[in-house]
Amino acid sequence: MVGTILIFRDRLVPSILYHTHENALMGSLVRVFCTAETDQPSIDRALAGEPDFQVFFPVRAAIRQKILAVVERRPPEGRWARFPTFKIEPVRLPGHPHDDFWLWNGVREWRHEGRDDAIAGYPEREIINDTMLISRIEKRWAERPDRLWRD
Repeated sequence: MVGTILIFRDRLVPSILYHTHENALMGSLVRVFCTAETDQPSIDRALAGEPDFQVFFPVRAAIRQKILAVVERRPPEGRWARFPTFKIEPVRLPGHPHDDFWLWNGVREWRHEGRDDAIAGYPEREIINDTMLISRIEKRWAERPDRLWRD
């Protein structure tokens, strides 16, 4: 399944999903490209740019439930072969002077000691369902601070 390029079967959600990694803890990592093209989005044009967001999503279940359709297979190469570093939201503890973010590279976690704006663009480590995925695509959600969207 890694290397699978997917679209929503009903094509009402204009996007391309690129399944680039499997992780034992989190599952399938997809890079999501929001497009304005609903008929036949350009895969090459999407992969030449940056993803709108990266998230863990149950790809196999979505294919089985006919939510997503496989359109092509491309082994992840170059920048797509690298596993991204994710941030982990801090646990807010009463009386704690500040909240530390943690970073995760798919293998290990470490505490981020420094300014929070240095990691503002990092994706959050999370697994989402198809409803949340569609909602984020529709709102053209991205991890960048200037376009940050929250529930």
